[in-house]
Amino acid sequence: MANTYSWTIQQLAYEIGPDSDGHRDVVYIVDWLLTASDEEDPPHNARWSGITHVTREAAIDWIPYEELTEAVVVGWVEEDMGEDELVAMKSKLDAQIAEDVAPTRKTSRTMPWELSAPPAQEE
Repeated sequence: MANTYSWTIQQLAYEIGPDSDGHRDVVYIVDWLLTASDEEDPPHNARWSGITHVTREAAIDWIPYEELTEAVVVGWVEEDMGEDELVAMKSKLDAQIAEDVAPTRKTSRTMPWELSAPPAQEE
């Protein structure tokens, strides 16, 4: 089954202003987290976080800070990423979940030569 993805906006940085257009509280950085989850119980999760620098184009309708919604801010992040980067990121998250479900790699703090140490010599 397909994984599901959810955005969390962790933090916004904004300039108090006013800017040259008289706007206050102008967001310029979005700190985000994208989480992928499968449908297992409990679910396997993979996360990717990042920061997006927001620039406001004159043609874009202004939304006052207090009227921003998560959907609007996520839209800014996705638009900044572009479809190809977003697809690539989701693909990497899917691969992390697949590796968690059926591991193909392991790490060990026990070295092979420590597994079968020879018996201690008697004096």
